Amino acid sequence: MAIFISIDKPYHELMNKEFGKNVKKYRKMRGLTQAQLSEMIDIEEMSLSRIECGSRFPRKENIDKLVQALDCSVSDLFNFEDEKSFTEAELRKEITKKLKHAKLNDLKYFNKIISAYWETKI
Repeated sequence: MAIFISIDKPYHELMNKEFGKNVKKYRKMRGLTQAQLSEMIDIEEMSLSRIECGSRFPRKENIDKLVQALDCSVSDLFNFEDEKSFTEAELRKEITKKLKHAKLNDLKYFNKIISAYWETKI
């Protein structure tokens, strides 16, 4: 059973690294080792290591498991520091501009991320 979704560079590299930093931050805040967390969410320790270093991105079901195990929200894991400087209008404009130039595979990827996020809100 695969635990990762496809990642196209360069659009996702920064997001993957920031997401991984947040996973690591919350894991350490909870006093968990990678071995403990990987066991809790039923993935290989190496897979968790790859998520934390940003070379892999977890599937939606593993994001859900991370949220439960780390006692945080999806928003917490996707809260990237550089976005705090944007107003809502500026961020909408920036996202629209980036999507306008995105390739089909990138749009599919972004759709998966957005869908995974909204599914946790329902």
